[in-house]
Amino acid sequence: MAKEKLRHGLTRKEILELFRHQEGKCALSGIELELRGEPGAEEVYDPTTGKRISIDHSHETNLIRGLRVQKVNWLVEQWDHGSYGSLSKPPELSAYQENPPAFAVIGKRQFV
Repeated sequence: MAKEKLRHGLTRKEILELFRHQEGKCALSGIELELRGEPGAEEVYDPTTGKRISIDHSHETNLIRGLRVQKVNWLVEQWDHGSYGSLSKPPELSAYQENPPAFAVIGKRQFV
């Protein structure tokens, strides 16, 4: 049997488990994600881009945090780079970064 190809360190099954844990939504925006494909071969997609969902990770620790739509991923990356100047980081973002959904589902796993 061929070994399953990993996506940034996760199997398709783990991505689906994370999708279910997040109730089928982006971890921060609540946008409903799309599940496409035949039963047993489903993949999670970003409805805003039509592409496979982004697997968010910390650029400091490299730990996987959750599934997010691309546009939210870009906004959060801007917070990480200090692009918003003196604006306070939203408490929801801080809470997500401190205790992301991926920790409950797959543990502390490195993004590869």
